[in-house]
Amino acid sequence: MSAFSEWYKDKVVLVTGGTSGIGRQMVIRLCQWGAEVIVCGRDASRLDSLKADLSSKGHKLAASFLLDLTDVQQLQSMIKDIKQSYELDVLINNAGSGHVGDFDKMTNESREYLEKLNMQVVTILISSFFDRFKEKEGRGILNVGSVASFFPTPGSALYCGTKHFILGLTDSLHLELAPDHVHVTGVYPGKTHSRFVERATGGAEGEWKKAMDAGVVAERALRSLSENKAREIPGINNKVIVFIAKLLPTRLLFKLMAKRNVQK
Repeated sequence: MSAFSEWYKDKVVLVTGGTSGIGRQMVIRLCQWGAEVIVCGRDASRLDSLKADLSSKGHKLAASFLLDLTDVQQLQSMIKDIKQSYELDVLINNAGSGHVGDFDKMTNESREYLEKLNMQVVTILISSFFDRFKEKEGRGILNVGSVASFFPTPGSALYCGTKHFILGLTDSLHLELAPDHVHVTGVYPGKTHSRFVERATGGAEGEWKKAMDAGVVAERALRSLSENKAREIPGINNKVIVFIAKLLPTRLLFKLMAKRNVQK
């Protein structure tokens, strides 16, 4: 067990979107490190698979919720149940949705769903446990953004906008909650082995051929939260991309991104 993993021992952790991809890998590690893990997801078969996987390793979830997070009534019901039964220590906002395609090709329903899941749900969850987190040291919030949080991505405009929101919200809360000793970290992965591409393209495309392992991303994110690092950008290639985007003049950055969009 890594030294930083001790920070999670006996903590109650809620992981949204914890049945696949990065979220699933976080759940597995947290259970191994002795945390009491609460998971929510909307795919019953994947939740059952996660439970079976954990059971085979001698672990189990503290609780699980099968729901659509964008349904406010279902979301509030879950929050109420958690508050009644647990003293939450760590909130991991991992659930999210993507869209690859022109903005005007999106339906109103798909726009609303993406906005709700990527922004509104995150805000509601943080605000629901905000006061409790400030009551005791050693609590934390981990928000999952994207390298797209740092530059424009034409052809995925609304998704990019929601990830810019995550960057601004997380950075600001990191500073705002510092006096209360609440850890706040944002993780900003690039291409990662997950179901993201399949979902973002409506099944038109499969997984990225060259991508980071979800387990590596999960572990680096959890380590950074334990250390109260404001930003974690996993992978040297992603770090370089973000660094260059920051250095380039806006006009040149826009020209490069526009050219990249045309070449798709």
